[in-house]
Formats: sequence, C-alpha cells, structure tokens
Amino acid sequence: MTEPSYPVVDPTELGAQVPSAVWRIDPSMTFPRIYQASSTLERQLPGGFVLVSDYTYQRGDHLLRARDINAPLPVTGLLPYPAEGFIGQIESSASSRGSVGNWTLKSLRNKRFQFFAQYTLSRLYDDTGGAFPPPPGASPTGLFAALLPANNYDLRPEWGRANNDARNRFGLSGTVQLPWRFTFGTLTTIRSGLPFNITTGLDNNGDGIANDRPPGVTRNSGEGPGQVSVDVHLGRKFTFQRGDRKIDADAGIDSFNVLNHTNYTNYIGVITSPLFGKANAALDGRQMQFTVQIHF
Repeated sequence: MTEPSYPVVDPTELGAQVPSAVWRIDPSMTFPRIYQASSTLERQLPGGFVLVSDYTYQRGDHLLRARDINAPLPVTGLLPYPAEGFIGQIESSASSRGSVGNWTLKSLRNKRFQFFAQYTLSRLYDDTGGAFPPPPGASPTGLFAALLPANNYDLRPEWGRANNDARNRFGLSGTVQLPWRFTFGTLTTIRSGLPFNITTGLDNNGDGIANDRPPGVTRNSGEGPGQVSVDVHLGRKFTFQRGDRKIDADAGIDSFNVLNHTNYTNYIGVITSPLFGKANAALDGRQMQFTVQIHF
C-alpha cells in the first residue's frame, strides 16, 4: 500500500525525543563500614534497684547514597552527557557519626513489683537520606527522589541530623500485682521531635528534581514537636475447677494512648506551601482492647 491511512513510524525513531533514565553502579564503590565502641557501668542501689549507664559511639564510612551524575553543570547549565537524560549513580561516598548515652534504672526480680525506666540522650548525623539506594531501573521521581541530594555537585550541605535523630527519649514500664489477683501495668514513651528537610518546592538548579533547599540551609534543619504515648493494662486471673481438671483464665483490658494525645507526623518542609511547618498525618488516637485467654 503506497498511501496507508495511518502514520508509519520508523522503529529506530521510537523514543528518540525521550531522554533515557538509567541507574548505574559507581565502578569505585566499596562495601559500607561501621565502627562502634561502647562502655557500660552498672551499680546496685539501696532499695533493690540497679542503675546502668552505657555510652556508644558509632561511625559509618563508605555508606551508600544516590547522585545524578548528568545533572546540569552549575555555571554553564550544560549536561555532561548531552545525549543522555537522568543518570543515577549508586556510590559509597556517604558517612555517619553518632553518640548515644543511656541511663537505665530497673528493679530486681520481685514477684509483686517490676520497674524499668530509661533515658536516652543521642546525637546522630549523616549525609545520606536513606539506608538503601533506589533499585536499578527506578524512576528518579517519586519515592526515590528523597535519596538524591539537593545539589549533585556539592554534597557538603547534605551533612545534617539523621532522619531518626530524636535527641531525648524516655521510657517507663512497670507492672504491679494488686489484691484479688489483679495486675496493673503501664508503658510510657516520650521523645523529642524528629528533624525534617526544608526545601523551596522548586527545581532551582534545573536537574529535574524539586528538592532544592534555600541558600545556606542544610539537610534536616527543621524539627517537629515531640511525641507522648501512655499505654495501660489491667488484668485479672481466674481459676475454675471442673471435676479433676483445673482451668486458668486471664481477662484484661488494654488502652493504647490512653491520654488520647495527638502525635503529629510527616511535617511539611516546603516553604512555598501554605502548610509549611505543619503536619499532614498523625499516629492513632486512643484505642481500647479486651482480651480473654483460657489455659487448659
């Protein structure tokens, strides 16, 4: 047919106007390394309590990160490889530093009362946004865009607080045996806020990823509020005799986040958003649970 009714496209021209997007492994990549040193001091106190103090220092080298090695050059705006599109490189050029101190107060084994309290003071820093790089073939947009630096040619501003760097944490747990075979227990956790990234919401450097930060702002320089959660449990044991068989049962009621405290998560760090500095999600509110267990 010399005049077909539909266009005929040369297969070699398919996708010619669409730049490629690929992931590659840095030829010089090495295995990540973690170095850790710790010390512990334990002392028994009057009243049947034990105080434990421990300190841990951790350093990570050659950690994995992702970087676009075909991003526009800072001065000229030209691509290093003009015929290619996004080239994500997985490399082992990131590092981390961390110091963690724990102070634990706990009771000795006692049939009637058990007590455990711990305070943690930590400082965690790194220059990578995720523990693992994006898998080969993944799109540079969406979920994996968070692993890319704001400036692919200047990684110094990536050094900042780690995503899980809550400076202060406190935990309290305990159980007490009450009269009439009742048991009361509680689990309380309190921590300071986690950091979040502050960005402009724009693609200021033209690399195709809108994760740029304002001038002079380093990674994870924002901080959200802390979180508080109190869980309680009240239970009672029952024993039933049926002939020669004894049946034990446990009935209990649990309340998670009994104070119904609002614990916000996922803070918005885009300065051009009307929700900047606010959260768009929260953990569950108060929840109740009733349980019955029968042992025979």
